[in-house]
Amino acid sequence: MKMGRFGVAAAFVTAIGLFMTGCAAPVDLPKIGTVSEALVFTKVEAKAYSGFSGHRIPALSAARAAEPKGEAEMPRSGGTNIYGTPVSEPLQQAYDAYLGGDGNGALTALDAERSSLAGDAVAAWNESQMRAQVLIAMGRASDAAEELERTAKLEQAAFGTNVSSLALRGEAKIWIGDYAGAEVDLGRVAMAIGAWRLPTSYGGPPTNLAPLVNLATAQIRAYAGLAVVNLMTHRFGIAKEWAARAEALSDDAFYVAYHPLYSTALSVFSDMYYGRAINLAVLGAATVATRGAGAEGLFERSHSFFNALGYRNGGVTIKALQAFAYNAAGRHDQALTVADNVLKLAVDRGLADMVWRVEVIRGRTLLSLDRPEEAEAAFRRAQAAVESATGSLTTDRSKRRFGAGKDDITYHLAGFDAQRGDWPALFRDLETGRGRAFVDLLANQTVSAGPDTAAYGEIKALDGRIRDVRLKLLAGGSTASGAIEGLLSERAGKVAALRKRNPELADVLSVSVQELGDIQKRLGAGDLMIYVLPAKEEDKQRLFAIRRDGVRLVTLDATRLDIEDAIAEFTDGVALGEPDTQFAAAETLAEFIGVGEWRVDGTVFVVPSGPFYFVPWGALEISAPVVQLPNGGWLARSAKAVRGDAKAGIVGDPDFHGELEQLPGARTEAASLSKLYGHPALTGGQATEGSVRSSVGSGVEVLHLATHGIFDAVRPLQSAVYLSGKSRAERLTAARLFENPIPAKLVVLSACETGAGKVDAGDDFLGLARSFYLSGTLAVVNSLWPIDDMGTRAFMEAFHPKAKQGDYAKAWKQARDHLKAAGYPPSVYGAFVLGGAARG
Repeated sequence: MKMGRFGVAAAFVTAIGLFMTGCAAPVDLPKIGTVSEALVFTKVEAKAYSGFSGHRIPALSAARAAEPKGEAEMPRSGGTNIYGTPVSEPLQQAYDAYLGGDGNGALTALDAERSSLAGDAVAAWNESQMRAQVLIAMGRASDAAEELERTAKLEQAAFGTNVSSLALRGEAKIWIGDYAGAEVDLGRVAMAIGAWRLPTSYGGPPTNLAPLVNLATAQIRAYAGLAVVNLMTHRFGIAKEWAARAEALSDDAFYVAYHPLYSTALSVFSDMYYGRAINLAVLGAATVATRGAGAEGLFERSHSFFNALGYRNGGVTIKALQAFAYNAAGRHDQALTVADNVLKLAVDRGLADMVWRVEVIRGRTLLSLDRPEEAEAAFRRAQAAVESATGSLTTDRSKRRFGAGKDDITYHLAGFDAQRGDWPALFRDLETGRGRAFVDLLANQTVSAGPDTAAYGEIKALDGRIRDVRLKLLAGGSTASGAIEGLLSERAGKVAALRKRNPELADVLSVSVQELGDIQKRLGAGDLMIYVLPAKEEDKQRLFAIRRDGVRLVTLDATRLDIEDAIAEFTDGVALGEPDTQFAAAETLAEFIGVGEWRVDGTVFVVPSGPFYFVPWGALEISAPVVQLPNGGWLARSAKAVRGDAKAGIVGDPDFHGELEQLPGARTEAASLSKLYGHPALTGGQATEGSVRSSVGSGVEVLHLATHGIFDAVRPLQSAVYLSGKSRAERLTAARLFENPIPAKLVVLSACETGAGKVDAGDDFLGLARSFYLSGTLAVVNSLWPIDDMGTRAFMEAFHPKAKQGDYAKAWKQARDHLKAAGYPPSVYGAFVLGGAARG
């Protein structure tokens, strides 16, 4: 059976069958219940967790270190799985497609399986958790996170707990590079299960086999996932501990599965083999990084499990981890030798997703060997490999793996450019990274294509074919890469044709970069563009200052971490309602960033990175209006013309049907704007999505939404503003707006937290604001945190009269200054951010 690409610990114990003599009886299990989001698991607890001292897992003996026995399979049609549910033909098809790298085929089969289920909680849970695993394997971790909400409810109904779903959510976060979030989820599972361990001796068949296996699966996945998190964040000693624990626990599972009394009715399934192979490779890498003994034996055992699966690319994964670990351990010559070897394998087998990662590892290693020219060449090749895949790989799993993410490429190339003073190259590399990030973020999102729907559909269909070939290559089922090259060439031609007609839609599918000189010409004589360079926590933050008549690189005295801390102090002051803290933090932040030295007569355009997405520009002592841009080339964009009969679409205080607090101030705000624009406002039960779309029609000058809003950090495209539904509050999500835009030249999100976004897939910002631009919106005003009705109303009443004249930047500054003079605290006059364009 060929093996598809799974997550870190893809269900080590998917099935442990026990067929024993003796009296049937339940196995004692801990009463866990629902693991609360409030359960805290910090880095300190990860190290001092009582499990390390309270139930240290013994060392493995040679007799218990089970090796694979024969070829593994998944359950077959006509039988039952370990949870006691029948394996249907669709479920078997899903297993086969999953293991063969055909994610779409697996999802289609699971759709058929789901439609046939009725009233069986365990079977429904099994289908849902497998669907989440398939989505993770396909790189659709955001979709998996949404599915896992359903999985958790079904697991609760079936077993009275959510540990398995939470562990799988942690695994999904690993593959999108959210190590902090993954550690919290996985750590909660480890803490909740505590010192319990899968029994290896039974007096009779357990009558609670399904919950027993579910608990063991969650525990092993949590331990193995924590090993990966700590390995990738260079906490190698802790990684080794967790990986050793996961290996010991999985060895227990194999011992039971291979026991002559307990295994009569058992086939060892492929998930167990793959998960153990990965964990052994991680354990080997952590052993190398801590300069321990026995790493080679661990890598060899990892190979044995991969080989038992017929997974021919397991060696590529192992060697990539080896190279990463050797480099981390300071054994750079060995790291380079292994990286060179694995690079050749990845190129020969057409594994584009691996090529650029290994080139990043090579680049880092060459820098450590003080060979900067070769290092830059490696990073350039990594960027070229990424470019060949961007938009067609359609996978957010490619954010970070083996410690390498696409943001690392931009970070290092920007460093080389800055060191040489090659400013056009610096601008080009920064823009390439941002364009690539935007394409990646929307890879799995349907967007409105208008008259180009057919062309867009053809390109997306090509993406599906390219993805399927790549996943099958990763699964080891083929060595031919020629098919990929032909498909990529066809795709490039179709995108080029689309770009001539609809450049904004083409930017969703492929990277396009403006030149520095062209952007400088777009700046006014008194304007300044501040392009924030990507930085690590301890780096001195650098700013690329671009004016019409010249550029310079500014290195701040503050590190990225200093700036993050100042922003955190400010937001703490906002949350606690402490104006003095807000004033002090804003002063510190302005000093760190150096805004007093900017000397601007016109407008400041900021292209953020990292924490700069969350700078409250309005709260700082800055005399110029500030406009936040998605990228530097935004100044040259030719936005679609928004035309319509109505001047405005105005919403205030929808009916939330008791789910959310009503906003009487928003209703008053909407009434005031209704008079200003001469257009009726939609309030209460009238403020439905249908009514808003009807009111806006083919387009309006301004769309003003005074309502509640929410940012979803796990699934940014599910960020939303709330409108009124028939019997409940309804969410208008960013995803829906990409798919079905509401055309407006200026959009004002007078709502709570609508500006909050997530830095993801490199350096891009995706939240509600970003979703409006595709439909032709020039500028978006949004808030960084919740503020009271009165402050919001005061800001809007000062902003709109000037904005109505088309000068958005001056309107933003006028409103900020008005509230400041009126005595409002920074939490109010600094809450709103203007993005996109300075003028209409």
